[in-house]
Amino acid sequence: MDKPKYPTFFEQIKNLSALAGGVSKDLLQNQEVFVPEEKQTERLNICATCEHYESNDKRCKLCGCFMEAKVKFVSSSCPVLKW
Repeated sequence: MDKPKYPTFFEQIKNLSALAGGVSKDLLQNQEVFVPEEKQTERLNICATCEHYESNDKRCKLCGCFMEAKVKFVSSSCPVLKW
């Protein structure tokens, strides 16, 4: 079985940095940081049906993110805008 192909390490760091920046901005502006659990579940269900989702690793093959973590943040988004 072939290993899934993810973005390069540096692209993944860039994506993580963008998310961290969004979370920091939300914190500094006293905005909500986390989406409600129902929304997290909804997002993860969308990911689970996506062609870019790697179910064994629970990661997106486009951004490289671990989706169980990414779906929790208000400032995060799907790389193909499914949520």
